[in-house]
Amino acid sequence: MLVLHAPIEIRCDNEVETQDAGAHLASRLFAWARPCFVQLEGTLGAGKTTFARGFIREWLSLAGAEPPDLITSPTYNIVKAYPSGGGTALAHIDLYRVDTFAELEALGFEQYFFESGCCLVEWLERIPEALAARPLNAVTVRIEFESGGSRRKLT
Repeated sequence: MLVLHAPIEIRCDNEVETQDAGAHLASRLFAWARPCFVQLEGTLGAGKTTFARGFIREWLSLAGAEPPDLITSPTYNIVKAYPSGGGTALAHIDLYRVDTFAELEALGFEQYFFESGCCLVEWLERIPEALAARPLNAVTVRIEFESGGSRRKLT
């Protein structure tokens, strides 16, 4: 189990730096903690999907899968599963349009939360029961705007 004793803060001034931060976390988790679960928190437009884009590209590359050219948030599909030779390399879940734990159960969340090589989830905090159901080794990344609106703080 990966245990961080103190929060890590990263400041990003643009989309490239935010994607790089995502790629860096993916490379660390791929080496240390598989399967892994990453919860992304932040307001609309904070940079969760930008962070996820870098994370997904790096994770898939490390898993031997070809990352797609276009990586978007699965806001309408809710789940985007990225396969690799040995099964699901990564599942990206966006719960913005999911309101209840019953809806999450209907999606078969356990398959993604516990059986994917990595599960990357946006908006998990919208469903309190889901917070209790996440894996014990979950990593939370909070993305916040800093003064001026273009700089992000990731913790």
